[in-house]
Amino acid sequence: FDQRGVGHSKIESINDKNINLNVMVEDLEALRKKLNYAKFSIVGHSFGGAYAQAYAAKYPKNIEKLILTSSIGVDVAAKDGTVANMLSRLSDDDKVKYKYWTSAEQRKKDSRKASTEALRLVTKTYVYDQKYVPEVEKILLDMDEYDPRVLELVMKSMALGYNVKGAFKNFKAPTLIIACRQDFMGEENPIVLKENIPGSRLVFLNECSHCP
Repeated sequence: FDQRGVGHSKIESINDKNINLNVMVEDLEALRKKLNYAKFSIVGHSFGGAYAQAYAAKYPKNIEKLILTSSIGVDVAAKDGTVANMLSRLSDDDKVKYKYWTSAEQRKKDSRKASTEALRLVTKTYVYDQKYVPEVEKILLDMDEYDPRVLELVMKSMALGYNVKGAFKNFKAPTLIIACRQDFMGEENPIVLKENIPGSRLVFLNECSHCP
């Protein structure tokens, strides 16, 4: 489903009160109730993986099955390493451009354009087979479906309190973790996920990156 502020889930104003992980977890719970499901299965990719974990940690009895693909880990401790790994795959010229577009000056001048251009530069790191870069770029840079401010606010809220380490000790739902060998998220991250969710299964795929 489209998370709030994304795609068809439009909201009138975008701020840290109506865009944060806590209210998004409650959105998912409201959706479950609206659909009249006693339990449902959740698939979460990338940030969606953190979203799924946050929901499952709060409402474990409502989960039928959980699948995490290229997921953010149990907290945001690995964020700097993930970004560094991503940037290491760029050319020196693209690194300079990325630094320019992510500067405070450009973000203040036009945050939407700055985020768009920065994302355009790193899109090539999202895929293993570079022939798919145009396709992935088209999806990621569709500004009718995605507002960069939403992700910025969500990540801000996560930095202030996202940590599900130890929250799955009594979690019973079957859980599958899918990770890619060439993902800039790294291989340690999914291993930590597996250790945090008892009985979970971890599968590594080769020759694939963040968007397999």
